[in-house]
Amino acid sequence: MTPPPTTSSPCREKLLDFDRLRETRAASPEAIAEGYRSRVRRDLRASDGGLLIIDADLARRPPSHECRSSEIGRYRLLARLATALEMPGVDGVLATPDILDDLVMLGALEEKVAVSSLDPAGPADAPFVTGNGLTSSTVRAVREARLDMAKLSLCIDLADARTAALLERAGRVVTEASQSGLRVLIEIISTRRGDPATEDDEAEALMRSVSIAAGLGGGSAASWLLLPAAGANVLAATTLPVLLRKTERDAANGAVGATAASAAHHGVCGRVVDASVLFPRDGDFLRSVGQAVSTVQRVKPR
Repeated sequence: MTPPPTTSSPCREKLLDFDRLRETRAASPEAIAEGYRSRVRRDLRASDGGLLIIDADLARRPPSHECRSSEIGRYRLLARLATALEMPGVDGVLATPDILDDLVMLGALEEKVAVSSLDPAGPADAPFVTGNGLTSSTVRAVREARLDMAKLSLCIDLADARTAALLERAGRVVTEASQSGLRVLIEIISTRRGDPATEDDEAEALMRSVSIAAGLGGGSAASWLLLPAAGANVLAATTLPVLLRKTERDAANGAVGATAASAAHHGVCGRVVDASVLFPRDGDFLRSVGQAVSTVQRVKPR
């Protein structure tokens, strides 16, 4: 029996046909590929110049407040994602292939930006993830599914011997994406040695990481950057298109507001918000998503 999505106020989640989804997965898995082939795509950039992408990769970035995975569940995640994707100003979703497969079969990716993760499985702050291989999707699979972008996290720790191999592997991914005409979103995560869970947001370290990431691969035409909240000096370190990651911590310390004032002048094309936006403490995820939309710098492309 299908677990019913919660529909009481303030959630108001979209009702979805999960019975049909499960039946399709079991009896007609080839329909997933057909769903991608027939999906109506859109321009990557928003018409008003500001993208808002929801990061639904809960394995890597679970909600930052006290909300256990068992309390979320796949059905509630899908219902809230599908609801949010219908809201004005929400442009797309970043997720692992299994979540994107669910969404395409539910019809939730029509005219939306779909970004597939290439990242290692597991939480972003797990020690084993830094040296792990790319276990989610591949450049070829993303291209064949007609998705809009592939996302790759890059942990840069100059004191860690594994960084050289990680950069070499990332360079190969960027080259393959560029040659196939697929855009790749490189998320920069600089870490302090001995503390992999702490992002090094200091401007100097982040600027160095930006320069390293921008130079990866046989060409930069397909490269975009995903950065933590940063000041104008960091944004001025590259001419690549940039998305900024908005987290609950950023909102608390005011970093997002400080960045927004200069974002339009430094190639910032929008924001990526964590899944916390779908599971706020007060339960009103529609208001939470609406607030996230309001933080995006809406500037007409020149």
